[in-house]
Amino acid sequence: MHANPMPTTSGQAALWYADQKRAANGGYNVSIVWTINQDVPAPEIAVSWSRLRQEVPALSVRMGLDRDGAVVQWTCAEELAQEYADFADSPDAEMEAAAFLSARTARAFDTDGGPLARLVVARVSREVMVVTLVAHHLIVDGVSQVHLARRFAAALQPFGEEPSSQHYADLIDLVRQDESRTHPADRAYWSERVAGFLNGADWFAADPMGDLGVRAGRRRGEVVGADLASLTAAARDLGVGLYLLVAAAVHRAMAMAGVERTVVCSAVSVRPIGGALDDVVGCFINLVPLTARHLPGETLGELVRREAAGWRRDHCHRNLSLLEIGGTGSPPNRLDRVFFSYRETDPTLTWTGPGPDVSADLFTEYPATRSDLTVRVLRGVDRLHYEVEWSTATPWGAVFADALEVCLQSPSR
Repeated sequence: MHANPMPTTSGQAALWYADQKRAANGGYNVSIVWTINQDVPAPEIAVSWSRLRQEVPALSVRMGLDRDGAVVQWTCAEELAQEYADFADSPDAEMEAAAFLSARTARAFDTDGGPLARLVVARVSREVMVVTLVAHHLIVDGVSQVHLARRFAAALQPFGEEPSSQHYADLIDLVRQDESRTHPADRAYWSERVAGFLNGADWFAADPMGDLGVRAGRRRGEVVGADLASLTAAARDLGVGLYLLVAAAVHRAMAMAGVERTVVCSAVSVRPIGGALDDVVGCFINLVPLTARHLPGETLGELVRREAAGWRRDHCHRNLSLLEIGGTGSPPNRLDRVFFSYRETDPTLTWTGPGPDVSADLFTEYPATRSDLTVRVLRGVDRLHYEVEWSTATPWGAVFADALEVCLQSPSR
């Protein structure tokens, strides 16, 4: 154990325990994939990677238990792994490079004291390099992905951005202060709020913990043009943001699949409101369980009118982790069966400059399912991108995916 460990936030501790409970299948791995349209020598990429590590303390963070059994974190100066392979002369370069990157993206991290990030580089041709940053979710949340993508692209340029201040420890302290201030009220709130809403065996297959991480299906879709305009107009008419309307669509699609009482765990930022520390890379989220009861024949709009006020209150109590709320126990009764995330960013970002042209993919496939049902949404400039994944514990996953498409394409239903 490091001599000067720092405490974790409650959300980080909850995620650490969740990782310890599941099979080592890389299900909590997060990846960013940069495509560089230039043959950049491996030593130059190594220099850019070293520069990024120096700018971003979170990439050097490790976690484990202290002598009292509390989850703590510390930074380690040890160099992080960087793997390089050259496929430029292979007749099947793209296929071999994809297999090389996929295997290393899925490799699990040792979250009990081991490094939580690595870089994997594949030279696909004399004009194309593919660089993948693989990190555990413990040190990278959705907000951080955008900043990491931008900072590494800048590091590849001959005249990159000036390093931004990364007040990682300060942000940990601020979040923990908020937790200490709000936890008593949060515990009382959630004790009443989730009563009767545990997702049980009525809706999921037997032995879900044994099946967790085994992907049964995956589907992606987009909402564009007139359909996106209709969805946006529906949110405006209902007096909610697009985020809450899409969350409601997830609830409604579950009801259309036959579930009567639904819990959707939404990934919500616990960073201080105002955005001053939004560029600090790390994992600063909690899962907020949004609950809903469904009435026969109810439309999506009617569901929103009935439940939106409660969901807004739920977000005001976001500082208590799901572990502390008490909904992550043994099956069949758990709150964490359905995971939902919503971010406002395009899935692909691009940069051009005096150096190489670079694009970054932020919507990469998870190595394994993170929950029995996972819905990810990215709100881009001109379209809504979404992905549905379900495990073998969710026999109605395909029905749900069909229903969600209907809800997003026809919000009046």
